[in-house]
Amino acid sequence: DYYAPKMVSFGPSYHGLPKLGIAEEFKKKVLALFVSSSGKDKQFFYCQISKVVDQI
Repeated sequence: DYYAPKMVSFGPSYHGLPKLGIAEEFKKKVLALFVSSSGKDKQFFYCQISKVVDQI
């Protein structure tokens, strides 16, 4: 059996730590790909996250 997750975490952002720069760039590229393939714009996701951020 395998489990198909409903959500994936990319972990925190580590601004300014040079050794983690490649991972941070990867996270940005994956996010951009996700948004562009969703058919929605960044503002849509911002609004959705804003509604639940206090619950996270």
